Amino acid sequence: MASLGLAVAFYYGITAYACVCYFRRSLFTSARNLFMRGIFPLLGAIAMTWAFVQSAIDMMAPDYGYTAFARSAACPSSASACWRSASP
Repeated sequence: MASLGLAVAFYYGITAYACVCYFRRSLFTSARNLFMRGIFPLLGAIAMTWAFVQSAIDMMAPDYGYTAFARSAACPSSASACWRSASP
């Protein structure tokens, strides 16, 4: 689940930077444009970039998270055997 958050932070960060870049010519036409098209998206982009980098650094640690494999009663031996028995 954490890797999904990493992808979302990356996507939102890139989108916010693109917003500022796209509206760069109209940023100073009014105070509303400056805040809605410039300052707020840039703050969001910086926050998402920080969240992405911090999460990526945390995830690189060898003791981060855990992996668990659970076997169900329907497929006790392996997943491939389960797929072979389920296919027509």
